[in-house]
Amino acid sequence: MDSRYDTFLVTAICAVLAIWALYAFRSWLRKPEHPRLYAIKLNEEIEEGPASAILEENGYEVIGGRLRVPLSFDVNGESINSGLYIDYIAERDEGVYIVKTSRRRKPIEWSGSEIRDKFLPLLLLYPEVAGILYVDTEEGTVRRIELNADEWNHD
Repeated sequence: MDSRYDTFLVTAICAVLAIWALYAFRSWLRKPEHPRLYAIKLNEEIEEGPASAILEENGYEVIGGRLRVPLSFDVNGESINSGLYIDYIAERDEGVYIVKTSRRRKPIEWSGSEIRDKFLPLLLLYPEVAGILYVDTEEGTVRRIELNADEWNHD
């Protein structure tokens, strides 16, 4: 007599677990993806210039032109507007890159703090990009900047 109740109890528990698993799986399938803060919009008007030529010489395809990313901040109830600029969007086998070009009046000192200050905001706004390409038009070089998340220490 005890084995019937044991079998019934085990069967009932398995049925409840199976129904719960099915319900959880269906709700997981229907759950929407997390929206991104920004999606890269492409400006199809691409200005030809030294930077685009240097990119193409280095195996990148320029797929988007200059963009302004509008930003707005609320500081003590006052709205302050600003923006970040992207010179090009380029693509290569590894993925899509944001392109920044050199400026004579704003040379970059290749230190950790300056790289952080100049490029981290774009990498955080667009986490789906493979990195940032810095095109030095005077030297004719391309530097690829990627966020190395493996090195973070979360102690």
